[in-house]
Amino acid sequence: MANGKLTTGTLTPAYGRDYKSKRAVIADLNIGNMFVWQRMLDEGYVNISDLEGTFKVRWNRIMKEGMVTIADGVAK
Repeated sequence: MANGKLTTGTLTPAYGRDYKSKRAVIADLNIGNMFVWQRMLDEGYVNISDLEGTFKVRWNRIMKEGMVTIADGVAK
């Protein structure tokens, strides 16, 4: 954890949301929507204020995945 923030893991949309593209995932991360964070035996609900680092993101019914970097409260 850097500055008390999660630094690695996988993010999937929370509350039944789904996305058609990585761009849509990044847009919702940046507006503060909740995601499910998972790493090994750990998981929980998070938003961008809890994250700093590189994360795997999933979309399209969790069939597609890619990497997103979050720094200074902005996902890219």
